[in-house]
Amino acid sequence: MVKNNDQIICPVCGKVGIKDFHQEDVVCPCCGTDLSIYRMLRDVNNASQPIVPSGAKIWKITTAALAAVVLTGASYLMLCEKPSKKTDSSELSILRDSINTLKKEIELTKQNVHTSHVQSAETGDTLYVVRKNDSPCKISRKLFGTESRYKEIEEAMKKPLLKPGDTLILKK
Repeated sequence: MVKNNDQIICPVCGKVGIKDFHQEDVVCPCCGTDLSIYRMLRDVNNASQPIVPSGAKIWKITTAALAAVVLTGASYLMLCEKPSKKTDSSELSILRDSINTLKKEIELTKQNVHTSHVQSAETGDTLYVVRKNDSPCKISRKLFGTESRYKEIEEAMKKPLLKPGDTLILKK
């Protein structure tokens, strides 16, 4: 409220000595401004002040809200559908079968490799597995220390082109 020595001043034009516009609807006699809006703003401001409940009420409301949350959570956990163990066990048995099959294949492959090593060891031959970018000259250099024995490697080749993973049996 704008007062000057207990006299009310118009907030728009500054005229001194008008009626109290906070108590009743007033129109400024000097500028003609309707000052009732100031009273309405003050009433709205007073109405918007939150009403704080007493301490006991706050605790009751908090306890009730917490109990509601706990009960809701507990009921959700009880009623929630749990995953079936039957589907998990059937998937598990399928995966075990696949693992066993793969283990058998690995064992057979190991036996085949071992057999080929035994055969080459018995005959004194050298077994060589072709790597990427190998050529007869490179293989000769790796095995014999010279490229001049590439013709022996060409004779051991079953196919005209070498591919990674091909196996060559070279006689000593």
